[in-house]
Formats: sequence, structure tokens, C-alpha cells
Amino acid sequence: MHEDVLSIEEAFGDLKDPRSRTPAHDLMEMLMVALCAILSGADSWIGIELWGQTKLDGLRRYIPLEQGIPSHDTFRRVFAALNPKQFEACFIRWMGHLCPALTGQVVAIDGKTVRGSHGRGQRAIHLVSAYGSGLDVVLGQVRTADKSNEITAIPELLDALLLKGAIVTIDAMGCQSAIAARIVKAGADYVLAVKGTSPRYSRTSARQSRPSSVSRRLIAMRSSANTAKLRKVMDASRRAGASQATSSHVGSNRPCGPACARS
Repeated sequence: MHEDVLSIEEAFGDLKDPRSRTPAHDLMEMLMVALCAILSGADSWIGIELWGQTKLDGLRRYIPLEQGIPSHDTFRRVFAALNPKQFEACFIRWMGHLCPALTGQVVAIDGKTVRGSHGRGQRAIHLVSAYGSGLDVVLGQVRTADKSNEITAIPELLDALLLKGAIVTIDAMGCQSAIAARIVKAGADYVLAVKGTSPRYSRTSARQSRPSSVSRRLIAMRSSANTAKLRKVMDASRRAGASQATSSHVGSNRPCGPACARS
């Protein structure tokens, strides 16, 4: 392991245990089991418990687990009670050391609603994630505030990441001059999708491209990127699901102009 990589204990050391009484299961041990289980394909609390029980002997080579594996209900209650902002900061710090340099990497920003997260009069949880396409990892996530949308969450996520040298892709929701300027300020390039129904886009791009596929409607005149780099970006965007509009604005050294400004 690289000497700069933080252990889970180091990365999540500032995370406060929400339980008031002395717990039977240590929080760091629960984090270790949950993270390893999720990385191994578990996608539910029951799945995490079953994975931990199956791997208990191997896990005890690294952590005591004197009380065994917590039940799925314990995992659910403890993680639900964690401070989301603290957890987010610890997670981003951990991933920042696992992936210290994003130069040349495609970072796809996209928002998704968490399945099954609504109920009891509460709205479903909507997360904006930064996905490292070449690394195949989620670099960070921000939950959108109630009565808000991705436009307010994207800048917060961008500020939490070290994007220098990366290529950031965002769908039409994030096609904002302020967001493009933020990416440029961070030393990264951007590919922003633009809806073809935007009147200002239609006027600006009609002279630059034909109304066909995404790859044929790239506004590439404003980019210093070469053809191979653009093809790599758009292929990665499609795989990550971050490019769903009918066109894109590409930029590296200047903020998003009228072509991708929101109407």
C-alpha cells in the first residue's frame, strides 16, 4: 500500500459515534466491515451482515471483532444516526488519498435519487456524485438540500475535490456559467451538456454543427483538447450516465458562454 494512503481509522477518526452508551460494537470496526462488504458487492444491510459473517475469520486478522458481526438492524441504526456532513468529509479525505492525482482522469458529475429512501412523510434522498470513470470509483457525494436541486449541490462537491488536470463532465442541469468558471478556477477542463431546446444555444450552435448525434454536435471550437481526448471524454460520459442531453459544450480556459448558459 502506498505510504500516502490513509487507513480507515485515520480517515474516519474525526467521525463522532452517535451512540450515547458504551456500544457493544466499535464504530471503526463497523465502518471497516461495511466498506469492505460494499466494495465486495453487498448492496443492503442484510448483505453487509451476511458478508461479515462469511468473512469473520479473515476480518479478525485485522480487527478484533470481539462481539462478532453486528446485526443488519444495528448497521442500519448506527449509519442512519451518523452526521452526514462529517461522514462526507471523512469519505472525501479517504478517497483523496486513495486517488491523489486526477490529472487526465474523467470525472463525471451526476445526480441520482436513492431507491427506497423515501417514507414517513420524508422526501427521497437525492445525491450528487463525482465518479472517476478511469478509476471506477465514486470520489465524493453531496446530498441536495430539501427544496433544492443539483445546481446548488454541484459547486459544493466541486470545491471538495482536487480537480487539477481532470476533465469534468456534467449534464444539462449543471450547464451554468458559474459552475464552468469554478471548474476552470480549479485547473480542470469541462464538458457540459446543452439542451437543444435552448433558444440561445440554437442561435449560437446552428452555425457550428449539424443537429445529429452527441458526437457530431460538440462545440469544440472553444476547447484546446484534441479529437482523441474529446472522444475519450464523451465515451466515458456515456458510460457514467452523465451526458444525457442532445449536445455538449467543451471548455478549458474560459467559463461557459451564452451557448451553455441556462435560459
